[in-house]
This record gives sequence, structure tokens and C-alpha cells, in this order.
Amino acid sequence: GIASSRLEKRRFASAKLNQRLWWTRPDCAHAIIGELLNQLIRTDVLNRRKFFQIENSAFERLEAGKWTEKSRDGREFRFRELGENKDFVELFDDSRQLKLRLYKNVGKIYNEQERQWRAWRGSEGSWK
Repeated sequence: GIASSRLEKRRFASAKLNQRLWWTRPDCAHAIIGELLNQLIRTDVLNRRKFFQIENSAFERLEAGKWTEKSRDGREFRFRELGENKDFVELFDDSRQLKLRLYKNVGKIYNEQERQWRAWRGSEGSWK
């Protein structure tokens, strides 16, 4: 009855107070804002990064995490996405054990022996 109603009102008031306090903590607020901004940037980048054209082939996003490379001579290779950031998309071709990155205007392959990324001949390109 009346006692349980009062208890519910106190619980509600306490929850509202905790919610306000949580939002006023700078570390929590900054973390939430940072994560929201990252999600917005990621969504914007994803919307732009669907097709990368280079001299003799093109890379196309098929769906989340899956890409294809189609060369001018008709060959086709499948890639899985390893990750991405604001600078590049990183892909891996299991059939050729090939890791590459597509940057704003160039593709780069990872050389296992040298442990570094290198552009290859004809890898200059752009996102379309």
C-alpha cells in the first residue's frame, strides 16, 4: 500500500540522483563522448570506403568484413577485413597469405621478411 508506494518513490529519486551524478563525473562523460565520436567517424569512414581503384585492379567491399579484388585480366581474389582506422583498411587474402592495407591514395603489402609495409608497382589509387 502506502509504504511500498513511498519506497518506490525513494528508489526512483535515488536512481535519478545516481544517474545525474554519473553523468557529471568527467571521466565517464569523456569516455562516453569519445566513444560516440569514434562511432560517428567510423560510420562516416565506412560509408566512404566501399571501392578502391588502382592501376590494374579494384577492391570492393562486399559486406561487413568481406572484400574482393578484381583484376583487369579477369582474376578475382577474396579478402577478409582485419581492421581499419581513419588512415587505412587492412585486408588479408587467405589463399595467397597476403596482408595489405588500402590507404587514401596507395595500397601497401606487408613484407614478412623485412617486417614492413611497401607500396607495389601500380598500387597508387583512390577511394571511389
